[in-house]
Amino acid sequence: MAYTNANELDPPPRFHFIYTMGDDYVSPLMACWFRRDDIEAFEPDERYITGKALIERWDKDPDIEAEAFVLAKIQESRLLDMHPNCGGTRATWPEQESFPPLERGLFALSHVERIEAEDFAEEEGTEEFASGSCRSVSADLIRQNFRVIRDPVDNDSWWKGKMSEAKRYGLLECRVGEARRGSHGGSLWRPDMIAGWLVDRHTKGKDGLAADDARKALMRFPGCDDIAEQMFPQDE
Repeated sequence: MAYTNANELDPPPRFHFIYTMGDDYVSPLMACWFRRDDIEAFEPDERYITGKALIERWDKDPDIEAEAFVLAKIQESRLLDMHPNCGGTRATWPEQESFPPLERGLFALSHVERIEAEDFAEEEGTEEFASGSCRSVSADLIRQNFRVIRDPVDNDSWWKGKMSEAKRYGLLECRVGEARRGSHGGSLWRPDMIAGWLVDRHTKGKDGLAADDARKALMRFPGCDDIAEQMFPQDE
């Protein structure tokens, strides 16, 4: 419990966060007063990490794009972007320009560790090639770069149908994390594994991409040049 003006008022009023404080929630606390016995008896129910620290923490994993992954977990309701003054951040309400950015939000460490345990666990036998620096990306980037159907609207529709039924169409291994039907963003996707899946479909006479087209598409993703050359070497 925090108090204000304890040097002037008896009893001092309790401190409360309000949105008019802006996105700085540390400075107001620096002016507060605390009871010694409250501090000595304090046992936190939860610990938090800032959005900035969370992005830096997950950016160490070469297989994901950290900020996009955080946004995906928020959209899946597996992370909550809390902010003491404003309630949330622009990650949840992008239209609210007065809200603080994702980096200023607070995230429950227990939620972070649960995601790491569930989504970051190593899976054996799912990769023929090492992906190197080829990072997972959003579903939007997959649809934009892997043009299975020439018309962009039809291509979007085709991809949404396949991704929403990932298990049925053999796409589960291409997905990073567990997506939920009806979520607004979903999990991230492995472009290298998507490319292999598309070529496999093409060789079976289904909608997909020829190896050369898949190679060109895969090379549009940052860090995926080497894996594209390994998976689909050009004829000399």
